Amino acid sequence: MTSAALGRDGAVAVDETPEGGRRLSSAERRRQILQAAKSDYETLRAQQKHFEDLLAATESEMVETGQAAVKLQDLQRQWEEHLAPMRTTDHLPMTNSRALVELRKAMPRDAILVTDSSNPANQAFNEFPIYGPKTNIVAGGMSGIGFGVPAAIGAQLGEPGKQVVALVGDGSFLQTGTELALAAMLDLPLVVVVLNNGGWEAIKDLQINLFGEDRKVSTDWQRGGEPYFAQIADLARSLGCEAERVEDPTELGAAVKRAVENQSGPVLIEAMSSRELPWSEMHPTGWWDITVPAYLSNTREEYVEKRGF
Repeated sequence: MTSAALGRDGAVAVDETPEGGRRLSSAERRRQILQAAKSDYETLRAQQKHFEDLLAATESEMVETGQAAVKLQDLQRQWEEHLAPMRTTDHLPMTNSRALVELRKAMPRDAILVTDSSNPANQAFNEFPIYGPKTNIVAGGMSGIGFGVPAAIGAQLGEPGKQVVALVGDGSFLQTGTELALAAMLDLPLVVVVLNNGGWEAIKDLQINLFGEDRKVSTDWQRGGEPYFAQIADLARSLGCEAERVEDPTELGAAVKRAVENQSGPVLIEAMSSRELPWSEMHPTGWWDITVPAYLSNTREEYVEKRGF
């Protein structure tokens, strides 16, 4: 039996095993060599076509991916422009957006951010860059207020080699902030940033946006008719933590850096933030689908129109 195949060097190798006790003629050998060469050629052409198709598909995908990347970059640019006024203002008390900018600049890139529910968490979703996996712990859609400080303690215990930073509001801190006593007992190098606006600002803004200025109820904290602000830095010191209050946004970054460098125990930074619209408002890229009475349908339509940017 005779067979032929291409060798590694490209030469045709022929097996001239006699068939039926006779050798093949020269014409028969040439014919079989040509048939084998043709078969190999057709196989190579099929493989070439396969790779050409793969290349064309890859190039098309690269074009589509590139177009998508350009679109995403443009949307990101628009978003940055939309956020810029609240991020760059020196308004006092500081905006949450400005506080987030200063916090991000001062935090180590691989630090773990733990947020609570309400405005600090919701704004962090939209505005705070996260650079790696497992570096952002959130309460999720359950909106369990008071989650931040205990969760941050757990994260610091679980990742002793990384810096953990808790970002919470004053309402959240007053729920579970006394857990800092445990952090002090364990000398955990935890950093807690409390945005103190003296009230349930997320709920108050929602009440105003949906029902009007005259319908805000029990969200502005007051005592004797005057705004009430918990002295959170003082409370943290009483629990054994280092603490400072920051009112000027230009000083917040330096305070965070000092806190990160202090590895001897927990540090709390009380950042005084805005409690009046528009400075207190979270950018309404999403919304809570709160039931609105029929007689306030115009208010609801206005609220819907403000979503996005």
